[in-house]
Amino acid sequence: MSLLTRYLIKGYFKVFFLIEIFLIFIFLIIDYLNNLDKFVKAGLSVQGGIGFVLLKIPFVIVHLTPVSIVVAAVIFFGLMNKNKEIIALCSSGINLKKIYFPILILSLVFSAFVFLVSDFLMPFSSSKLNLINSTQIKKNRIISENKTNIWIKDNNKIIYIDYFNYEKKMLRNITINEFNDKYFLSKRYQAKSAVFENNKWLLNDIYYSEGLEKDYGQEVIHLESKDFVFNFVPEELKEVIKLPEEMSLLELEKYIKSLKAKGYEYQRYLVDLNSKTAFPFVCFIMAIIGTLIGTSSITGKKIPLGVGLSLFLSLLYWSMHSFFISLGYGENINPFLAAWTANIVFGVLGLLVFIFYEKKLIQSS
Repeated sequence: MSLLTRYLIKGYFKVFFLIEIFLIFIFLIIDYLNNLDKFVKAGLSVQGGIGFVLLKIPFVIVHLTPVSIVVAAVIFFGLMNKNKEIIALCSSGINLKKIYFPILILSLVFSAFVFLVSDFLMPFSSSKLNLINSTQIKKNRIISENKTNIWIKDNNKIIYIDYFNYEKKMLRNITINEFNDKYFLSKRYQAKSAVFENNKWLLNDIYYSEGLEKDYGQEVIHLESKDFVFNFVPEELKEVIKLPEEMSLLELEKYIKSLKAKGYEYQRYLVDLNSKTAFPFVCFIMAIIGTLIGTSSITGKKIPLGVGLSLFLSLLYWSMHSFFISLGYGENINPFLAAWTANIVFGVLGLLVFIFYEKKLIQSS
């Protein structure tokens, strides 16, 4: 590693580290204050509230690292540009590519870091976070086995749900066991599906049997549909289902295969699976954007303007990424394209600017 490369990496990493720590600290403080009323109402101690917020650190690292990368690149290269260091280096025969290449390589290291945090630390912290939120803060009555199959105690009934789709407010493979006053099983409903409409659940394709406390004489009746008023709503079920961020890449892939084998909807999870591999590369995209802006003449004169421009382009990227992810969730485009389109568009545009405007950037400095 050359002296110049060490200087660039060391200088850039210092700026990045300070920005990352600052953003994480500000986020956690704001999040704690926003949830303070919720903690007080739930009777959560100060230590418990702080612990709850600290569990969000992996999530914050994953989502704020790209922002830190682009802002750090703008500030670092902007200061070099302002101090005429870039002109001095290029005048001594050093190609501009040798100046920004170490930062782009470092951004790929950050991409790997973000992937590891999202695949190993984030599933654990998200599961713990949602468990505390469900049981200690919201006092949820619903129990989930491995957060896939759901069990609910509803008065004299025990309800089992094999699959829940929050977007469609739909259940699949529901079993309702009803008990009499002596705690003997008396009735059972087995429904293929259920949808939530007009504040009640409509069960479809039902097999109903009663008199199960007797030794004989039970009759099984088939019903096309039947209204049921349960003591829970879709929002409560959403709290206990396993979310994609609570699963590693392999776990999510296994879960999708399970849903596919059962004939359930899995498109949304397939989008999330592709997003888990696509998202870390945003670090590289942000490094390209930050380096381009930081080495421009505009940033050399007005660094805050360069920071503002980088944040605007970052917001533009997030908007595009979120838009295509939404299209993927709605099954309007291929899951791979939903996750990767924003990366491809911004990556190609950034690389084209690097190739065709390298000399112009130097001359304008």
